[in-house]
Amino acid sequence: MHGKGAPRCLMFYPWYLDRPSGALVVFLSYCRALREAGFGIDCMAPLVGPPLPTEDGLTYGVIETVFQPPRSDAPVRSALDLVARFHDDPDLPDSAGRDEVAMASAALLASMIPYDIVGVHYTRCHSLASMLHPGVRRVLFTHDLDAVVAEQEAEAWGRPAPSYTLADEVARLKAFDLVTVLGRDDLLRVKALAPLLNVIEAPPVFETRPSTRAASTTNTLLWLSSLSTFHRAAFEWFWQHVWARIVEAHPETRLLVVGEIGHVARELGAARDPRVTLAGAVEDVHAIYDRVDLALAPYYYGDGVKVKVLEALAHGVPVVTTSRGLSNTRLMPGRDVLVADDAAGFACHVVNLLASPSRRKALGEAGLAYVQREHDATTCLAGLKEAAVALNSRVTISSSDAGADIERGLRLLLPWVIDRCSAAGFRRVAVYGAGSHTRLLLRLWSEGGGPRVVSILTSAPGAIANVDGIPIVHAGAFDPRGIDAIVLSSREFEREMAEACASRWPDLPALLVWQPASHRPAPAADTPTTGHRWSETIPVRTPVEAVCS
Repeated sequence: MHGKGAPRCLMFYPWYLDRPSGALVVFLSYCRALREAGFGIDCMAPLVGPPLPTEDGLTYGVIETVFQPPRSDAPVRSALDLVARFHDDPDLPDSAGRDEVAMASAALLASMIPYDIVGVHYTRCHSLASMLHPGVRRVLFTHDLDAVVAEQEAEAWGRPAPSYTLADEVARLKAFDLVTVLGRDDLLRVKALAPLLNVIEAPPVFETRPSTRAASTTNTLLWLSSLSTFHRAAFEWFWQHVWARIVEAHPETRLLVVGEIGHVARELGAARDPRVTLAGAVEDVHAIYDRVDLALAPYYYGDGVKVKVLEALAHGVPVVTTSRGLSNTRLMPGRDVLVADDAAGFACHVVNLLASPSRRKALGEAGLAYVQREHDATTCLAGLKEAAVALNSRVTISSSDAGADIERGLRLLLPWVIDRCSAAGFRRVAVYGAGSHTRLLLRLWSEGGGPRVVSILTSAPGAIANVDGIPIVHAGAFDPRGIDAIVLSSREFEREMAEACASRWPDLPALLVWQPASHRPAPAADTPTTGHRWSETIPVRTPVEAVCS
């Protein structure tokens, strides 16, 4: 257990903690990483069913206390509902999984218990940040990007492009002190629009458990998934266009369907096929991988990472997937997995693997090595641990006495900026911002021995021409020649100002005072029903095309 002085984190998880899912795998990875970094972990989960697994007195061996929002008949719930309405986001393409009352409950809890960090799991719950008191650090674990998923869904269903864009979503991410994404694709998407946002890769951890199954001739294929819309679409596509091609080449092939997706398989008539077994939910998923020769994962759309792909690879089971299955990974088609986006190509990969036990073994070993290399617990979340510790050590100022707060914060933070100027050899700087605390900043800057301030920049013309003899210059008329750096003088709008500086004067460093941890150099409709006749080719665009569109 962590001592009383240990930093504490409240995690908000929007789904059932007792229901196995890819989201839960990712969430628990982050909780374990934060605990290893020295944080005590509590969790607010709106939907908690049966008793949760415990280890050493902790839920899942990592969460100390699981909180739930008030019951529907509790008097306080109406007040929380009223608060939540003020923070609704009607522009989201989909609000499924977003529980405003649970979010308001988490904010209330954070106002009563001195949490150092509040972590929000899932981009759709972003408005929890606006409910929190100013002194708490905010971390958003994106899981996936709603705008990307909405665009992919529109493409899959043949709908017009959604009005909610990635730019809209990134604007919402700016309310957080730290943002994590699951991989490189989303990192590039976000950085392209907000190069100064404090965003890092945080891929989930997978424990490798190689299958004990020897090479066999039973030709058993595995389909393991939930009943989510994109899983439903994928299974319908597979059943309508791929399965018959496989059994035509290998009539002895067996298909094992595990999870809630079995309901869709039954609706499509799979239960009448003697080669298909509908196993439903299972207690021990690891034992399933010991019974199969090959895993199928033809994703029709979806962002984030495809946990079922990585989970199968972690067991040494070879995988055939589509381009969407590579989302936010560094998986190499042909080396780690086999990939095809059309029915004929997908079936061909499966047929060829079933005919070659040696090829299956080699592909499974390559996939296992990939997971060991990219999703190892000791390495893949090291960046998250470092970022959380750095975030917790950052000074955050909040009090009813705004003037005293600002002075206290500047006295603590300006030496960091001045030291950076000294180390870089900066001799002449400009201050961007002519707001209420700029005069105080200038005085403390001089007292701390900061380099000479030669001008003050402002975005809008004002009534005064100078502050303490230093000329005020409109940003549009600013001449950056002879200036080594720009110091940002705004507690609330530093990130926006930093982005403006990067756009106007890309060769001039912008020094953030209040949020130094965020200053990191940027890296060099209707759901279809069963019976829909899917095209034989899955519509896919590459991550680069998605970023540049």
